[in-house]
Amino acid sequence: MSVPSTCLLCGLGDESRDHIYFSCSYSRSVWDSFFTQTSFNQPYTFSEVIRWVHHSTPPGKIRTICKLVTQAVFYAIWNERNKRLHTSVARHPQLIIREIQIILKAKLYGMDQNVGNTNRISSVRPNPGDRYLHLWFQNFPS
Repeated sequence: MSVPSTCLLCGLGDESRDHIYFSCSYSRSVWDSFFTQTSFNQPYTFSEVIRWVHHSTPPGKIRTICKLVTQAVFYAIWNERNKRLHTSVARHPQLIIREIQIILKAKLYGMDQNVGNTNRISSVRPNPGDRYLHLWFQNFPS
């Protein structure tokens, strides 16, 4: 299979890891949709992501959410790139963003339910402000 040397997402830059995930205008719009309205410093290279995930993100549940966002964005961008390679069908970044939001909200809801089930056994009531979904809506406006 012949893979073009230019980015399949924007058609401008050379296809490299840092370009596909960070320099490409397509992926940049996906990243920006999650981080421009937050107080978190957004990573701009792959090595910055590694440092950011391990050291810079806030502790606790917010850190977990940031890691999930990062994983979901990486997966969605690579998935879109592969779909374009194999089917020549391109989707607007807004569709990818919406897809990521739906997946993450479902995941966070499930995580809240698991915490709720554990707390029912121990009879401890969780603080509603400490729920994953509450923190999502508070920190990642959609």
